[in-house]
Amino acid sequence: MAKKWDEVKSKKENVLAELKKLGDSPEKKKAIDKLNSINTWPPDKNTGDQMKKLYEEAVQAIPVLVIKVPKGQKEEILLRAGWKKVDIIVVARDFRSEPMKTHQMFAEFKAPGVTDQDFAAKVNGGSVSWKDQWLKPNGTVRLMAVSTGRPDILPEGVISYKLPSSGPMTFEVEQSQKEVEVTASSEDEAAHKVGAKGSAGIDWEILKIGGEVSGEDSTSTKAGRSIKYKVTLPGGALTIKQTH
Repeated sequence: MAKKWDEVKSKKENVLAELKKLGDSPEKKKAIDKLNSINTWPPDKNTGDQMKKLYEEAVQAIPVLVIKVPKGQKEEILLRAGWKKVDIIVVARDFRSEPMKTHQMFAEFKAPGVTDQDFAAKVNGGSVSWKDQWLKPNGTVRLMAVSTGRPDILPEGVISYKLPSSGPMTFEVEQSQKEVEVTASSEDEAAHKVGAKGSAGIDWEILKIGGEVSGEDSTSTKAGRSIKYKVTLPGGALTIKQTH
């Protein structure tokens, strides 16, 4: 890995030595040509800034080495390193305890000392699954449900996981809810007061919990009479439980 500019800028020969280590690229040639044109070191601020930019562009242009490993050999390496292959199933319910719809589920698995494993899939009929995924036996999983319809809050949650000895690893997920009681002259006014968006019965729930009452803040045109409602809104948390 190439050194940072601040590590080599003190001496011109250090910059040149580091550039020569890089793979051939147009950016490397530009940086070396510029370096050779500078007679005094350290250079003035403007020249130094130009040299830094060219050096960093040359470093970023380093070609990425991709090593292809046969599938069987890759799985053998993972097994020796303690990884296991597993199917993952998530059953998801929305804030009304109904099968979640119109969402994309993102899963982020973490374990000490290894790269995070990220998966994503559309929630179909209240569930989502991933087949033949490699994970460490223990770690944490963070789940996020992103609406694929109208922009909405992004509920998420995180728990620790343990791979089962056999069969798929399964989770049950339910979105939290927030209940707000409000006094209003109509359901539409109640929804507006609590900031409910979308459609009743789909994006939020409303229930009349009281008869007409008097209220100084009522906007009702009928002698200040209004009604008490309970509005149930989707929450920003996912309760996650590993079931297998």
